[in-house]
Amino acid sequence: MGLTQHRHGVDTVLAMCNLGLMRGLPGLPGAGLVPIRGHSGVQGGSEVGCAPVSETELLDHWAEVWGFEPPRGPGLAATGQIEAAADGDIDAFWILGGNFLETTPDRGRVERALQRPSIRIHQDIVLNSAMLVEPSDTVLLLPATTRYEIPGGVTETTTERRIVYSPPIEHGGAPARRLGECRPEWEVLCEVIARVRPEPAGVLDFADTAAIRAEIARAEPRYAGIENLKRKGDEFQWGGQRLFERGRFATPSGRARFLPVEPPAERELGSGELFLSTRRGRQFNSMVHGDRDALTGLKRSDLLMNAGDGRTRRINEGDRVVVSSPVSRMELVARFGPIKAGNVEAHWPECMELLPWSLDPDSGEPEYGVRVRIERARHEH
Repeated sequence: MGLTQHRHGVDTVLAMCNLGLMRGLPGLPGAGLVPIRGHSGVQGGSEVGCAPVSETELLDHWAEVWGFEPPRGPGLAATGQIEAAADGDIDAFWILGGNFLETTPDRGRVERALQRPSIRIHQDIVLNSAMLVEPSDTVLLLPATTRYEIPGGVTETTTERRIVYSPPIEHGGAPARRLGECRPEWEVLCEVIARVRPEPAGVLDFADTAAIRAEIARAEPRYAGIENLKRKGDEFQWGGQRLFERGRFATPSGRARFLPVEPPAERELGSGELFLSTRRGRQFNSMVHGDRDALTGLKRSDLLMNAGDGRTRRINEGDRVVVSSPVSRMELVARFGPIKAGNVEAHWPECMELLPWSLDPDSGEPEYGVRVRIERARHEH
């Protein structure tokens, strides 16, 4: 995420790939390029087609497997969906997990995106603030089961392309009972889609998660073998131990392609400016589990900054400071630490109000950084 959450995120990744190719890393033992994703559902979801854009060859395969022409897209990334909903172009907004209100810049835009659709559906395991935004008409909350309570188990895909079976938890040797009205996400989605589009009949009539894994094996050739995962410890690695061995790449010519990129010109800081990046503490995504980070000792209200930058601004360790961005300002507490001059870090999502709506033009990824100015709070003088 540290590479992609910038206006130039795609170009940064391409530059890293170019560097890896120049050094001949792909295909070597103990080397290569390994993207580390945010959590286990992201990698597998994107690899089986849960993405705004799919390869033409895969769409052709789906048309053959399913007997109908799938949409060719491109679809909308999460930020594109927020923009469309805020503009009134989405009638029904179905959100599975997550909290756009606390994790996406430009709170006003996100609130409009949550308010304007005629119906908004939240399917999640916990209550969050986005669910409480007043709708234009209807908001529906659907309680979901956790991944560990889904009968038949699920899978996760690791950063090294291992597809691992994740069994359901048991209670007294029996499958865990379903709590109240909680249902697995896939059951609800399939049932609603089957009612909205009943033809062709039976396409989404899955008996259990094992049937879904069998369907994935049929629809995504790289995942052939997932249908055999049934018990704890079952796993396999698609593509083998290493990709692109002996210099053969997944291109028509079998050779790698370099893509030129330009350094981001707008990164030059103006006089007195610092660049603020977001940092994480004791938390999972936007859910904060503690006020103090055991690793750094920083509190959620602390601003990590370079001591030299502090002295230049007559700021002392522990001073309350005002951090001003082009869209907002907030008070934090200055803490000096090992950070490069010209940079500061504040905890996310508390500092979200400082971030403008700024997206990578290729991926739609929000930028979680902004130029700021910092001064001592007036009551410190």
